[in-house]
Parts: sequence; C-alpha cells; structure tokens
Amino acid sequence: MKLRPFNINDAPTILSWCKDKHAFRLWSADRYKNYPAQPLDMIAQYEGDNLFPMTMVDGEEIVGHILLRYPSAGKSIIRFGFIIVDDTKRGMGYGRRLLQLAIDHACNQMGVKTITLGVFADNPSALKCYQSVGFKITGEDSYMIDGEEWKGYEMKYVNYIQKVIECVKDSVLPIHEQFYRKCNGDFDRIFTEEYNTESYTGNVLESGKVYELSYLKCTCPMVQQGLIKNPEHCECSRQSILYILSQLEPDSQFDVRIENTILKGSDRCTFRIIRHKGILFKEKMMETERIILRPWRDSDAEVLYKWASDPDVGPRAGWAPHQSVEESLEIIRTVFNDALHTWAIELKETGEAIGAMGYGPSCECDLPAREGEPLIGYWVAKPYWNKGICTEALRLMLDHIRETTDIKSLISGHFVDNSASGRVMEKCGFVPTGETCIDANQYQGENRPIRVLRLELR
Repeated sequence: MKLRPFNINDAPTILSWCKDKHAFRLWSADRYKNYPAQPLDMIAQYEGDNLFPMTMVDGEEIVGHILLRYPSAGKSIIRFGFIIVDDTKRGMGYGRRLLQLAIDHACNQMGVKTITLGVFADNPSALKCYQSVGFKITGEDSYMIDGEEWKGYEMKYVNYIQKVIECVKDSVLPIHEQFYRKCNGDFDRIFTEEYNTESYTGNVLESGKVYELSYLKCTCPMVQQGLIKNPEHCECSRQSILYILSQLEPDSQFDVRIENTILKGSDRCTFRIIRHKGILFKEKMMETERIILRPWRDSDAEVLYKWASDPDVGPRAGWAPHQSVEESLEIIRTVFNDALHTWAIELKETGEAIGAMGYGPSCECDLPAREGEPLIGYWVAKPYWNKGICTEALRLMLDHIRETTDIKSLISGHFVDNSASGRVMEKCGFVPTGETCIDANQYQGENRPIRVLRLELR
C-alpha cells in the first residue's frame, strides 16, 4: 500500500464510504454545508497552498484518504484531517496503515516532528486507532454540528524516532537481536525465557500474537536524572520498543500500546505488544459456498440487534441480550472491532450478518488455559441453528489460524446445558479435557458449570 496525491477522480469512491449523515459528520464535522457532498465540494475543501490531500491505494484500488496541512505559517506542525478508509475494510488494519504512511510522509518528507488531529468522542474506534499508532489526548473541546453539541478530543503525536535510533541502535538493539537469534525467532520463548530479569519481565497473553512487557524501573537516563517528569515522554519508550521489533522482524507489523507508566504513578511501565506476522493487510478471504467471515460494520447494527435481542441466543453463549440498536452499534465499535480476531458470519444468500466467530486472549476468563493459549467463541442466530453453519464457520476460522499463526493450541468451553455448542467443537476436533469450571464473568454464569475442551494444533 502507498500514498499518492488525491485527484478529483478519487472523490466519488471516498464520499461513498459515508453511508449516512452521522457517519459523514464524524468524518467531516461541519466543513461541508450539505449532505451528501459532491466531488466538486471535495475539491473546494482543498484549495490552498498549505493543504496536501492524499489517497491510499492498494495496487489500483482506492482504500483510504487523509488530508495533511500546515495549520500555521511556521510549518513546524502538520495537522491531519478528513481521515477515512473503505468502510468494507474496517477492522482489517487499513486505518493504522493509512496513519503510519501519513506519519512517515509528514516526518520524513515534510520534516515535522509534531502532528495533531481532532476526533469526536462518539467515534471510539477511530480514537483507539489513533492511539494505537502513538497519538495522545491533549485536551477536550465541543462543537455545534447540525444544531447539536458534539464533544471532541484534541490529539498529538511527537516523532521521537531519530532520538530513539541514537539511544538504542548500538546498545539495546544488539541485545535483543541476540535474544531473537537464540530463540530462533520464537517470540513466545523470547518473552518467557529472555524477558525475565531484575529490570523487566515478559508475559505471553496470546501465543504468537499478543505480549506484555513490564519495566520494573524507568530505564530512561533523563528520567533517572530528574530532567523529565512529564508522562508524555513515555511515548519515546513506546517508539523505542516499536523500532526494536521492526528491526528484529521487518516483514511483520507491530502495535505497541502503553498500559501504565511510572511517571503516571504506577509501580512499573507496562506495554502491550500486538504482532501481526507477515502481511496483515492481505489476509486470505475466508469463505465457503454458503458463508463469508468478514469484519463487522456499523451498517450491521440493525441486523445484529434483530438476532442478539433474542433471549434464547446470548445467554447460551454467556452474554446478555441486546436492548437497542444503539447498544448493538456500540458493541460493534467497542467490542467486535476492538478485538483482533472477531468476524461477522455473513450468509451469502442474504448478505446479512447472522452470527459471530472469533478468538482472543483467554486471560480475561476463568477457564483453565495454558499460558498464552487463545480462547475461541462463536454464536449464530436462532433461525440458523441445526444447519451446520456454526461448524462450517469454525472450521473456516481454524484453517485461517493454522495458515497464518504459530498458535499451538486453543481452549474453549460451553455451558453444560448447551450441548449443541459442544457438538460443534467436537466436530472440529476439540477434545474434552475432563474439566469443568465456573466463570462468573459470563452472563448468568455464577451457577452454570462450563465443560472445557481443547484443540491441539501443532
């Protein structure tokens, strides 16, 4: 993927990604007078010497758009705006890639060290995407949009990369390169065997994918000397970890997120590391003759509510029935699309989402999982029970896991009063461990035993 200058022929495609007026205002705020906007309206927004609209393309396909502009005559800061990706590709890493390309262009081609942007509070998926590449909230504001007051956040990114390279290239990086060679590139081994010293500890949250790194004391010399006390400086440490990882495995994509820091009052600095092995953005289409596994979309909210409000569906899987379309939309944005590996099960015949399939860290449940062993979960709408769809979708996901990850085993479970779910797992190769447990984190889970199953992949 790459960025190129925007041209008017891109406009119809970009504008088509805003499916309703609310989505349009989340993208454009009050910059456009009328909805829907026309291509010439878009061109009018970009008249001026200090405006640099860019389009992200994947081969010849238009997949993203962003505006870079100098907000002041000094040209020391770049401001991002009009950030959007193809709505059919959300949740697949395109937003992060767009931002990474734009940050690289702003810092390395335009020579700035600071980038700012604004985001509405009613757009949590965008907020988390910006945070995942290093933007920090610096303030709050409110705006009048179509006669309503909308809350927003100001965000800032500071480029520390040159400082990072000078600091770690010849000292810290060689140590981690030695760890990488010693463990033959096995990140699970690196985090469990090598990242456990008096200074820092490692933890595997999801084998091959998600890790945690904690520093028991701040290692920054400037903090140790008392020269820096601002927690914003911890972004330099985040970028240091990201730089080291990118040098160890340049063909993979990494997200590094700050969980807590000593400068914010914690007893340690903790970073969560998410590894996307190989090329994240070219994932194989997961489909059979009947179904497709694809990311959830905002436009799925109404059909999700239709199925998820059924009291016979959610409680069987451990979650409460949805109470409104608005709740379903919020779950799409903050649960499904915040997860790394959660897909909608789309029935090709109707084009509707009829269920969910996914896997993720087991550390948030009470099942007897091995260290770093992921947990699978799924559900399908009641009209589609006993049609083999859940089994078909689970097999599809398991094939995807085998082909794209190093995961060694998976754990799952079902309430003993939901034997149909257990049959799906066993048809796909899961074997009962002989254990049962109670997981009070599940909806109505306090007194319902869960039968535990495991699948050995390697």
